[in-house]
Parts: sequence; C-alpha cells; structure tokens
Amino acid sequence: MSHFTREQSLALLTDRHIAVTANAGSGKTTVLVERFVRLLLEGVDIRSIVAITFTRKAAAEMRLRVAHRLENEFVKSLESGNEKQSIFLRHLRERLNIAQISTIHSFCAQILRDYPVEAQINPLFTALDEYDAATLREETIALVAEECLQSEDKEIADTYYRLFRLYGIETIHSIVHSLLKDNEKLTEIHDIYKKTDEEILSHRFKILDKNIVQPFRVPLQSIYEAIIVLKQSDVKHNSYSTALVYFLPNIDELLSILLETNKEESHFARIAEIISQLYELLFTTSGDPRKNLIPILDKCNITQNIFGEHEAFQRIYSFVSKVESWYDDKEILDTARIIYDFLKRCLDRINQEKIFLSALDFNDLQQKLLMILDYEEVRYDIQKRYSYIMVDEFQDTNKIQFRLTSKLIYALSLPLEDKDALHSNIYIVGDPKQSIYRFRGADVRVFESAKKAIIELNTKAHVADKVHINNVGIDLHTREQYGDIRLTTTFRLMPEIAFFVNSVCGSIMHQSTTGYFVGYDNTICSRSYNPEHKGTVSLIIGEKVREDSHTPPVHVQQDHALARHLLHIVASENPMYIEEKGNLRPVQWSDIVVVARKNDVLDSLAMTLRNYNIPCYVPQGKRFYTRQEIRDIVAYITFLANPADDFAFATIARSPYFRISDTELLDIFYGSEEISLWEKSVRYCELHQLNEGNIAQLVHILSEVLPLSSRLSLPILLHTLLEKSDWFLRVQNSKDAERKTANIHKLIAFARDFESSGFNGLFEFSERLNALIATEVQESDAQIESSRNAIPLITIHSSKGLEFPVVIVYDMNAGDINASIKQVMIDENFGIICKPVVAQQISVTSTKQLNAVITPLTVMASMDNSMAEEAEMERLLYVALTRAKDHLILVANITRNKENLPSKTKGMFSMVEHIFDDGYFYGKPMILHGDLSSIKDGELVQEDFSLEIPVIRYFLDSEAENYTPIVEKEEEREREILLDIIQTSHRDEQYSATKFTTFTDDPMSYYLHYAIGLPPMTDSYDEKYSFYEENDSFPGSFAGQLIHSVMQKSPQWIVDGLCDDSRLESIVHIVCDSQEQTITEGLKHRIKRECKAISNTALLKQFAHTLPTAKFEEKYYYPIENDFLLAVFDCIIMNEKGEYEVWDWKTNVVRSKDDMDMFMQKYKTQLEMYAYFAMKLFPDQQSLTLRLLFTRKAQENATDEEWSRALYVDKKYLEVIEQTINNNYSLIRQPLHSLLH
Repeated sequence: MSHFTREQSLALLTDRHIAVTANAGSGKTTVLVERFVRLLLEGVDIRSIVAITFTRKAAAEMRLRVAHRLENEFVKSLESGNEKQSIFLRHLRERLNIAQISTIHSFCAQILRDYPVEAQINPLFTALDEYDAATLREETIALVAEECLQSEDKEIADTYYRLFRLYGIETIHSIVHSLLKDNEKLTEIHDIYKKTDEEILSHRFKILDKNIVQPFRVPLQSIYEAIIVLKQSDVKHNSYSTALVYFLPNIDELLSILLETNKEESHFARIAEIISQLYELLFTTSGDPRKNLIPILDKCNITQNIFGEHEAFQRIYSFVSKVESWYDDKEILDTARIIYDFLKRCLDRINQEKIFLSALDFNDLQQKLLMILDYEEVRYDIQKRYSYIMVDEFQDTNKIQFRLTSKLIYALSLPLEDKDALHSNIYIVGDPKQSIYRFRGADVRVFESAKKAIIELNTKAHVADKVHINNVGIDLHTREQYGDIRLTTTFRLMPEIAFFVNSVCGSIMHQSTTGYFVGYDNTICSRSYNPEHKGTVSLIIGEKVREDSHTPPVHVQQDHALARHLLHIVASENPMYIEEKGNLRPVQWSDIVVVARKNDVLDSLAMTLRNYNIPCYVPQGKRFYTRQEIRDIVAYITFLANPADDFAFATIARSPYFRISDTELLDIFYGSEEISLWEKSVRYCELHQLNEGNIAQLVHILSEVLPLSSRLSLPILLHTLLEKSDWFLRVQNSKDAERKTANIHKLIAFARDFESSGFNGLFEFSERLNALIATEVQESDAQIESSRNAIPLITIHSSKGLEFPVVIVYDMNAGDINASIKQVMIDENFGIICKPVVAQQISVTSTKQLNAVITPLTVMASMDNSMAEEAEMERLLYVALTRAKDHLILVANITRNKENLPSKTKGMFSMVEHIFDDGYFYGKPMILHGDLSSIKDGELVQEDFSLEIPVIRYFLDSEAENYTPIVEKEEEREREILLDIIQTSHRDEQYSATKFTTFTDDPMSYYLHYAIGLPPMTDSYDEKYSFYEENDSFPGSFAGQLIHSVMQKSPQWIVDGLCDDSRLESIVHIVCDSQEQTITEGLKHRIKRECKAISNTALLKQFAHTLPTAKFEEKYYYPIENDFLLAVFDCIIMNEKGEYEVWDWKTNVVRSKDDMDMFMQKYKTQLEMYAYFAMKLFPDQQSLTLRLLFTRKAQENATDEEWSRALYVDKKYLEVIEQTINNNYSLIRQPLHSLLH
C-alpha cells in the first residue's frame, strides 16, 4: 500500500493526540509502523518513542516491520546516491535494538527500576511469571482456608465452616483466586466494601429504578389511557378485555408507586406483582400478544397503544419475573463481607510473601506505575524521556491498563514549571468491534473512555482545524480536528463480503457506542477491482434431528455437508478460484481456514474431514502439557530425577520409546525383594542373560543416561535421551509428526530458560513439569510454520489478526448467551454476589442446596453479564466474517422440531438468520439488495449493490465424489499413557461396582488398572465372551454402548408393548450418526434386530405399562466414610407389585444356559452393590429383584429363563451385602504393598 488514504494520512498526524478506530483490513498496523518510522526520519530520538503492544509476539512483529521499512529506505538512499541519508539510516537501523517496542508489562518494569524508592520496591525485583503467581495464590488460599477452619476463635471457625459448607470450598476458592489475579477488580471490591450496607442497598434500587422501572413509565401511561378508552367504549367484551378493565385500579396504583422518589423493598415487591399480573393479561407465556384481545382492541383503535411498547414491557417483566425475594439482599452482603474478609487475609499473606521474595506479578507492575505517576518529579522525567507514546490493539485493554493509559495521558500533558518541557504525544489505535478477550479481563468500554479523554485534551489545546499533507491543505471535520480518526476503508474484503458484513453487522450493532455495545461504521471497499473475479458468500445447512422427533433426517449434518462441499470447491473439475497478485488460480487446501467459537468442535470436525481424505490440522491448541509426547518425556525426566519412582519407570517402559508389553512388565514386577522396578529390571536382564530385545534395550539406554543426568545441562540431557532412544526416527512417520517435533523443541527451549533462571537442576525441573501437568496450565502448542497444503481449524479468537482467501465459519448455531444465574458472581457495582442459601439436605444422590433465593442483586449481576456476553458475541461474529478475502462460507446445523419446522436458532446464527428468507431451511437462495461505498480511481462512490447467497444442503443418500474413508492402522495409533500421581492417602474417592468386582476377582489387576492407571489386561475369558466376534468390524465394548443407547430410548420406540419399526429405525440412525466413527449398515441392522427381539420378549410385554416411567442410565452416589460409592443403573423399572426392579443389559456372546449361569456368578458382586444402592433409595421396599438381560439370547416370546437371570435380595441378605461392602472397602483402602500380599 504505497499511497495512503485521507483517513490514513490523518492518522499519521503528530501535532495532536490521536485515537484511531480502525475497521478490519484497513491497514492500522501499516499506519502505526509508518508513524513510528516517520518520526525517526524526522530526527526524533529513537529512545523517546514508545510503542506498546499486548503480546511479545506482536512486539516482535512490529519491530521486524520497522526494520524492513528502514531497510527499504536505506536501499532507496543508496540507489539515489544520497550518502548522508544512507549513513543516517544505517545508524538508525543499528540502534533499532534499543527501540522501546514492548509489552505494557515490560514498559512498566523498565520505569519502575528507575524509581524504586518512589515505588517502594527492591530495584532488583523479579517478575513472577503466570505459573509462579498462580502457584502462590493457590497455596495461599489453601493455607488461609485451613487456618480459618482451625482457628481457636470458635466464631471464626464456625463462620468459615458454614461458608464453605453452603457454597463449597471449590466455589469460594475459584472466586477468590479470580479476584487475587485481577488488581482492578480488587480495587473495585475494596471501594465497594468501604460503604455501609445501607449505602450499597440504596444504590441498588437507584440503579434499578433508573434503568429498569422509570423507562416503563411512559409505556405504562399509554397502556393506562388505552384501557380507559376500552372501558368507556360500547364494544362487546370477552373475558380477556373484561379482566383488563377490572385491572385499571392496579395500574393506577402502579403509576403512583413509580412516582415515589425513595422506593423500598415493599414498593418493588408490589411493582413486580402488578407487572407480572398485567403481563399475563396481555401476553401468552411465549411472549406473543393474546389473540383474543386484538379484535376488541382493534375496534377501539388502541392495539398499538397497548402492544406498541412490547420491548420496554418485556424488559421490566424479564427482570421482575426472575426475582423470588425482594428482602434477602442484606444476606448477600453479609456473605460477601465474609468472603471479602477471607480475600483480605489471602491478599495480606501473598503481599508478605512477595516482599520476602522481592517479586512483583504483572498486576503489581501496573499498580506501582500508577502510584509513582502521582509524583511530579517522576512525571517530569518521563515527559523529558518520552515524547511519543503509541499503544496498539487498545480495544483489548483491561480496566487497570486503561487507568494507567489515562493517567499517562493526563499526567504527561500537565504543564510543569519547566516551560521548555515538551508534553508527550499520545496515540492509541484499535477496533472496538474486535474486542473479544473479555475472558482475559478486556473491557470494550475503556476504548470509548480513552477516546473521550483524548478529545478533551485536544479541545483544551485548541488544535487547528486545518492541516497540510503533502503540501495540500485539508479541512478537518470536528471529530477529526480533536483526534477522533476512523479508518473505515478495507483493503482486504472483496465487495461482496464487505456488503454482506455491512448488511449483517450494520443491522445488529448500534449506530453509536453504548456501554458494552459498540457503534458500527459501514466498511468502505477499496479492494482492487477485477472484472473476471467476484467474491462469494454462501450458507451450508446441516440437519440435526431432535431426540424426541419421530421424523428421520433427510440431510447430512454440518460436518459431512462441509466435507462434501470442500471436495466440490477444491477437488472437482470446477474448483473455486481466488485472486493472488492480480491473477486468478484454483483454490488450494491451505487457502482455506475453518473458524469456530469453541475449540471442542474442531477435533471432531478434523476426524470427519480426514475420513474424506481432506488434509487438515488443529494448530496451537491449549494442551501442550497434556500432549502425549510431553507426558512421555516428563516421565523420562521424573525417572532420571528419582529412579525409585515405579510409576515413571512403568510409563517410560510402555511408551513409544521402548514399547515394553504389560506381560513383560508383570514378569519383571513379580519378586519378593522390596526394590524398585528399575532395579528389578536390571536383575531380570542379568537373571535371563538378556542382551537384545526391548527390555535389554531399556536397561542399556537407562544405564547410560542415568550417570550423565546429574552432569549434563537440561537441554543437552533432553537431546541425549531423545537421540539414544531414536525418538526422532520413531516419530517422523507418525500422525502429527510436525507438531510433536515442534513441541519437543519448545520443551527443550523451556528447559534452557528454566535452567538459566537460577539454581535449578533436574529435580526442580521434574517438579515444575509435573506441577504444570497437575494444575492443568493452559499452554499453547509450539507454533508450526507449516508449508503443507492443509486446512487449519482454529477458534475465532485465534484467527484475530489473520486473513485467508476462503473463510468457513463453522457451527454457527451453537453457544447461546448464558442467561443462567450463577451461584457466585462478581459485579462491578455491588461486588461479590452470592445467591442466599438458607438450608441444605444431604440425599443419597448428592448434596443439594435448598432455597437458593434469587434476589434483585443476583438478577442485576446476571443481566449485566448476559448483556456483556451478547455484545461480545456480536463482535465475535464481526471478527469471524472479516477474516475472509475472497470467499465466505457459513455453516450451521439446524434442528427440526416436532412440527418438522426449523427450531429457534441461537448463537451467531441467530444474528445472521434475519437477513434470510424463511425458505432458507429448504435450500431457497437469498438475494440481498442495498448500497455499497467503495474507492474507485481514488474517488469515493456509492452504488446500488445486490448479492445472491446460495443455500447448500446435502441429502443423506447422496455420495461425495472421490470419497475414500481413511482407516487408521493399529500400529499408527497413539498409545495413551495415564500420568496421574499415585496417591498414598485417599479422600473423596469414587468406588464403582466395576472397581469392587475387579478387586474381588483379582487385586493385582485392580492395582495395575486403578492405582497405576495401566489399561485393563485382556484375558482369554474376555476374548471368549466379549460382544466382539470374528465378523464384527467394531470392538465389542463399542457395539455394546450402541445397544445400551438404543435401549435407553426404548420408551420412544416401544409403544403400548409393540415395537414401532420406523421409530426404532430413526433412533438407531440418530445414535449411530452421533458417533465419531462411521457405523456400518451391517452393525446398524444387527442392533435393530437385537433391540426388536428384546421388545418382543414376554418380560418386556409384561412391563409395557411401566416402561414409559422407567429410569435409564441413572447415576447415584452414596457416602462411605470420606469417600463415595458409585452405581450407574441401566434401568430402574416398577413391576406389577409396585416394587422397583433393577435391570442390567449384557451384550456378551452367550451360547448356552451354562454361559448365563457363569456370567451370573461373575457379575454377582456388581449386582449386590446395585442391590445395596437400590435398597437405600427405596427403604420401604422389603425385597428387590435384579436381572441380567442377555440381549443376544432375546427372541420373540422368550421366557425369562431363556434370556435372563435374576437375583432376589431381601433385608436379611442386604445385611450380608452391606458387611461385605464394608470389608472390601477396608481392604481396598489399605496401602498398596499390603494389598498385593
């Protein structure tokens, strides 16, 4: 972009403070770099310019772009023969390393080190990284909680016991942790609780009255006057209009209450009562006007008066209808002050520890800088040092960063005694429409506040209303004169996409910024015009059938529909074309990106696309420390740090490094010596004189590496163990080899940084890695500069700042606004909001909180959060749409309701749907009409514009071209190794019937599987009687799950004791299509056949009348000392005696009655545990029947004996079962070495 537009030229001004609002693709980064370079070329000292970004990556990229720009100028000077300019530019390039291009945290740290006395810090302070700061918070919260509960002051101990009991220690821990890591929220909380309860509660009703109640006065007056007209008319009334007339005195009372200036709880309670009653008179439960009223209101010409202000009515009703009590907000404040006290205790302890460590976290850096800016001498020095301060991506600023920037703006602009001191120039740039990091604390409202501050400063400075650019005088609009510059022209989007973005975002976003909702300026298109190339926008609809629908699906779901469409636009004879450097070429896989709101849908989509032979990858997930390649090497490091760690050794042995089988491990394990597995392995090799094979290789390599581990540096040690075990050779042909290798190199770099940060060795490195895994730290995978021709699947958040020729916005009809009222919330006006909990009840299944009352404060906090979420979803949609250069594809699953019509849409699709005709669900294309502003030949023109949006659907019976399923080879599958730490003490463990059965049958298998985490071993028994047969194409456990899922829905397809074949067919398809694997028609047929046979047995016909009320897949917990017993019932159903029975489906292969008897004996422990639970659930029942139902033996009119076995339990038998469970529980909790002897 060699020529700058008028808008961009104004953004380059340096004679005033500037706030730049930049649309997507408008070249804001180019302008920022240009401004930086122009200042240098004008002779401004490089040390006096500060450019602040919010990530290190962005800072590095900006520094690189400045370097490239200077190098281009240097080349020009050489070509022109300007030696003086060449010397000057070379000097600038050499000094670029001292340029102040950094993150906000680095900027703060640099200034603080120059003013340690004013900041009251050690000048040699260390900056705590995210992990160290989080660890300090976690440990402090746990320590303070323990101290409070064990306090000698009984009142304190009881208070905190009740708090943790009512709200859960994890909930309190989470809320306190979130406050401790956000100093701005802490400041807000401190300010709130300086006030009295009366002040807070009074402020609550003032806000409620101003924002919710008073806006309804005028609409209510209109309704009141209309009903008077209705009353005085001579129309014939029905019951609805009569009720409305009789309600007039209540409305009159409500109008009087609204005029009250000092409203109390009783006033609002009465307002809520009248509003609710009036709403129910006028509207249905779905919010539609009552049809019985409209004809009568029409005759009086008052329909518009009554229903015209529906939105205002809906707003106040949605608030008051949620409030359950107007009198319990005081209890919220009481609870909040207890949590605040706990918060202060934690904060004091953390601050003491940070003083001891001479350490500051990121928030401290900003808070300390805020503090020292109050010193005039500090401001004076900074003004002299920094002439220009530029802040990029300002829309991602949080409140504390805004306060810091605002203070810089004002502090650095205040007149000083030294009249020669130049005031610093402030420049901020960003796009509020792209503020999508609310979860990180970003507050979109601060951009507007900062812009107003800049306008105010420029107004006071009486800046000129005319400037000269390239010797041309330019008259400025008022907002431009005072520094409000807007870059509205996009160089990225094709006209069709720009028009679509304007059509959608212009209709859902506000015209001007209000609170969380940002204003929208229409995008002007300046993409170079190519008459042979047009952009496109299209919609792909997938179909997802509701579980309660009896209509089978007609179209494929969104993932398969997208896969087929991708094959069409890339691999067909008529591919899609894109523009590159003025030329057209067919689209390639790497030209395409798929973006989605949530990361969890991308892995399943990747699996589907790979099944269609479409190359794709999910880059930079947040699972670095949980990746198998990292877990394997962490186990290696852990073993080297402690060779006696049996778990680490077993993990290494079974990993791809050495591939030791479970059988070999067991051979090594058995022995009388109380020595480690490593020592046993050495002895095993000596005893059997092993010189080759996996075990010998394992012992040989570890014997070589162990002596070196204490002498080598960490990076070299990692390289050594990788090379000696041939890791790079083993991984190069595996799936995602590129990512795995990049992650290993990232870990080596981390080891290098860790070692250089202090006295850190192998043991400390092992401890840190295991802690990072245990605390589930969110760390991105290593960045891959992939040159492969494949589609990246990323989140919308990850796509910000990127652009692609083809953008696919996936899974749009998902992720609606969370309108639920959380148990504990943080509100900027009222602090910590906890739903009052009056009592508790401990039941068999769970600990339930009763009377969790919803009050005005909880609704206000929830509505504010919902409003912020809704506004951010609008911005997420804008970011997603504006990543596309040439083609934009929208993808959504649409669900059909019981009437076979599309269900109500949600998420981002609900924001787009309104521009489509109703027929889009059936494939009807949409044609949009409007106008589009664009730049042509340097002139701004506005033209009529139309855009046709095709709607694409794929039928279930259609076949994708060139479709070949990918079958993953067994040897290429990644082996999952569980790395949970073995606990030597137990608490809050869950013991299932399967665990008890495994322990009873074989304590050794229990130890290996549940204590260590090794996969269960397969024996001949399982092989003989599993569901899996030679002609099966799926594992037995998987096929059995499908049978269970279909039987779980049996009330939907067994009607009046008879199997409805069409419904069964539909259910089987729904269950099978929801799986990640493609289910064969053969397996589907067998599932249908078997389930139908079950429905035709005498037992099912006998229970036909109670089947609709049966409970399926019910999970129950029961406390036992400090732990829980767990049972999951396949089916609980009532018999003709009114007693409950327990049914358990068994999908094993059984060939005779003897097989069923044998299985009955095998599962007896499981059934007895189910009996124990069931008798606790139904204590009045004197006996219980438990049945094993062998699905493969079911056939029409089969007797119970022919396909099932039953266990009968009475109260006496139950006593024996309870004693057995207690005995097994005592044994199972014994130390592991006792368990094995």
